[in-house]
Amino acid sequence: MPMITKLVFRGCSLGPPTAISLAENITGNKTLEHIDLSGNAIGDDGATALATALRKNNVLKELILDNNELSVSGQSALRNSIYDDSSFDALEDSNHTIQTFFFFTPRSVFGKAVMNDCFHSLAANLRSRSKKEAITKKIQRHMPHLLELGEEVGKKDGADQLNDQLGLLKI
Repeated sequence: MPMITKLVFRGCSLGPPTAISLAENITGNKTLEHIDLSGNAIGDDGATALATALRKNNVLKELILDNNELSVSGQSALRNSIYDDSSFDALEDSNHTIQTFFFFTPRSVFGKAVMNDCFHSLAANLRSRSKKEAITKKIQRHMPHLLELGEEVGKKDGADQLNDQLGLLKI
């Protein structure tokens, strides 16, 4: 039986329930590398389900979601699936294999700064040979923010927490 590596459902009006079902099935999928769900009105519920699945999938490289009626909530969920800087654990749990995300007019929703985070994270995924290397590149890029985060947590000062993480993630 042939392995499916690419799914293209452009303009099929799938809606949120089908996107949620698809997300449940890609979580542990070991062959699917490309999904195009353009023009399917998956909405924020579908985007959130896909974002959750992306955190557990380490094979998918491209997700195209043009024209899917996503608000800030859905797009933020997808952004956080590849780059969640709310904590070191969240960053480590982000997806580090996806290399292409496509949104319709993302800057009008996110603004330039957040889109730069997304583009950098996708580039780190693309240029890395391993999950640890991708995480390290993301941490190094956003070191000032992560240092502040470590200090806010209060467990250790940010520099100690960052050094602990980088020690674990040595390439």
